[in-house]
Amino acid sequence: MTEEKIYKILKDLDFIKSTKTITLKELLKIYTKTGVDFLLIGGYIEEIAEKVLPKTWGELEKISGWYVAGDSSIQLIENTDTEPLKRNKNVFFSHEEADAAVALAQLSQLRNIYNDGWKPDYKSSSVKYAIYFADENFSVGTFNHASNFLTFKTAEIRDEFLANFRDLIMQAKPLL
Repeated sequence: MTEEKIYKILKDLDFIKSTKTITLKELLKIYTKTGVDFLLIGGYIEEIAEKVLPKTWGELEKISGWYVAGDSSIQLIENTDTEPLKRNKNVFFSHEEADAAVALAQLSQLRNIYNDGWKPDYKSSSVKYAIYFADENFSVGTFNHASNFLTFKTAEIRDEFLANFRDLIMQAKPLL
């Protein structure tokens, strides 16, 4: 992946007045390569490290974060590689998100039992009953087509689920 170098202008330059940054390509229209080196050494410009965002998981080289181990404990992994691509896809950025993933797994199992296997059909205009967060608080509502992780077949089931698993839902909040 080739990147265009970008420089921040630190001191006034005779030929460059109306900008705070300039590319190497633009500098080389005005100065020789030796001239650009002189500007760097003299403190007239400094290179800006351009942030390049990955377009695929495979472009990540090293990651750090938290994962859920087989015993459901949350474990730290630091500066690990992502090669081969099948490795380390289960690493969350924060401990809070990894903890929320454990809660989501539990809520998924419990939701399925409470719904007796019912799954919402979001193509249908039938009413679905959901628990969600709005303005940092629990909310309950009805939806027809909007997808929501905590969706139930009746308002009564939804309300009972919320009463019984409020703490677990709060734990899952970062991923809801």
